[in-house]
Amino acid sequence: MNPSSIKAEGLKKLDGVEVLVNNEKEIRLKTEVDGFVGILEQDQAIKEIQ
Repeated sequence: MNPSSIKAEGLKKLDGVEVLVNNEKEIRLKTEVDGFVGILEQDQAIKEIQ
């Protein structure tokens, strides 16, 4: 699946993922595994993921 095709409305259904920002400008998610924290940011204008 292309990451840019993920619908923001469905993000609340992902287990272990905290939605920090979910708006027309960006999506920012946070997850923690074994003490390590990961943050995913997607710029909605250019669909770039960091």
